[in-house]
Amino acid sequence: MPNLAATDLGAGMSSARTAKLLTAGDVAERIVGSIERPRFEVPITADAGFSLKVHRLFPARVRDVTDRMFAMDKVATDVKSAERAAYERRIAADAEENAAVPSR
Repeated sequence: MPNLAATDLGAGMSSARTAKLLTAGDVAERIVGSIERPRFEVPITADAGFSLKVHRLFPARVRDVTDRMFAMDKVATDVKSAERAAYERRIAADAEENAAVPSR
C-alpha cells in the first residue's frame, strides 16, 4: 500500500485515508534496515505491514474495492497544484541548471 512521506516531493499530493504521513526519518530507518537484512517487501510502519498481509488474502475484486474505499487509488495522483507549485518551480530550475553544466 503506497503512501507519501512529508517531504517536498509529496507536497500537494493526497495520502491514503487511514495511513499516517511518513517522515523522511521513518523511510530512512527502513531503508537502512532492508540493506542490513534484505527482504522483498519492506513496509515502513508495522500497521502497513499487517495491512499488506491481510490485503493479499482477499480476491482481486475485493482488494480493488477496499483500495478505492481507502483512497489508495488517489495516492500521488490527486495533486493540488497550488500547494505543489513551489516544488515544481525549484525542480525545473534545478533541471535547467544541470542541463547547462557540460557532462564529463
